[in-house]
Amino acid sequence: MFKEPYAKLLRQKSYREALLKELKKLDREVISAGIHKSDGAKVVGSDGVKLIDIAVQNHYGNEWIMPRTVRFQKNGKWFAIKKDTHIKIPATRFVSRLIENQQERVRLLEEVQANLHIQFSNANRFGEIKISDTVKNIGQYMKNRIKSYIDDRVFETNAPMTVEAKGFDQRLKDKGLLYESIDWRSKKQRKHS
Repeated sequence: MFKEPYAKLLRQKSYREALLKELKKLDREVISAGIHKSDGAKVVGSDGVKLIDIAVQNHYGNEWIMPRTVRFQKNGKWFAIKKDTHIKIPATRFVSRLIENQQERVRLLEEVQANLHIQFSNANRFGEIKISDTVKNIGQYMKNRIKSYIDDRVFETNAPMTVEAKGFDQRLKDKGLLYESIDWRSKKQRKHS
């Protein structure tokens, strides 16, 4: 048997119109998750490196040859990277994995559907359904999925020297600045005629 909101939806045109109006509001929302402009602009290195530079380098990967020997101290130990050493940072795709992977897109759509279903089931009137709640839940879901890729270690492991310098083997986590900056935002699209 249909719960009361569904029965009303089937019986009354005004409820279907109210639902369509709310869904059109959702269609105008642009929900993004990752590292946004304000957080990305933060300088996190003594050499002026911004957080977004680190995020992009890790997301897409990078390779280079050391132009000179570099010595550095980390966790009380000294390390050296010799001139002409090939350095490779493998791509992690920690943000775009959410939309590049078909299974992830299906999960995201299921999350939208489940959220709307919960709202309909709990509502006595369609006026109680708030698309802003759906937007918030979708954004939170996207943020949590991106962080889960990092937590679940779905990427190539760090090089042995990187593990020793960091003191642990976890990609995309060092000081925690990048990880903690992952968040979601929403804004309405401009109407196009």
